[in-house]
Order: sequence, then structure tokens, then C-alpha cells
Amino acid sequence: MRVTAGLVFIASAIASVLALKEPPTELQVGIKKRIPAEDCPIRSSNGDQLSMHYTGTLFDTGAKFDSSLDRNQPLVFEIGQGRVIQGWEQGLLK
Repeated sequence: MRVTAGLVFIASAIASVLALKEPPTELQVGIKKRIPAEDCPIRSSNGDQLSMHYTGTLFDTGAKFDSSLDRNQPLVFEIGQGRVIQGWEQGLLK
């Protein structure tokens, strides 16, 4: 009985680890670092021109495929116009 319970535990632990390596199937917008409102009094709105650096990495390997930092040139775009990935639109307009 203990062997069976141990195997079930190991199997579910392996399944949990494997599940973490699967790419998400839906957009996931989260917060990595929260800035206090008093430190950031200006909020972005639809139509604002924004400038920011980014680094794009592959989910499965973590390999970098693009970065504005490598070019030392931030991406400049108008928010709310569908010109950047949906996660940026959602996160920057909250």
C-alpha cells in the first residue's frame, strides 16, 4: 500500500512539473513589480505615445529572440491601437 501511495505521489509530482513546462493557452497578464501609485502619478490612456524597452524570450527554452536593449533603442508606439501584443495593451491601460 505504501509503495502504491508513493508511486501516486511521484506520478502527480512529475505531472505537476511537466504541466509547468506547457505553454499557456490563454493570455495571462500579471504583475511582476508593483509601483506605489504615489510614485507613478501619470497613467497611460488610449492614444498615448509610449516608449519602452523589451526583451522577448521563448517559453520552452528561455532563449532570447529579440530585445530593444541590444539595439539601445526603445520601442515607440501608440497604445490602444492594436500595434503591440495584447498583454501590453491590457497591462498598460489598467
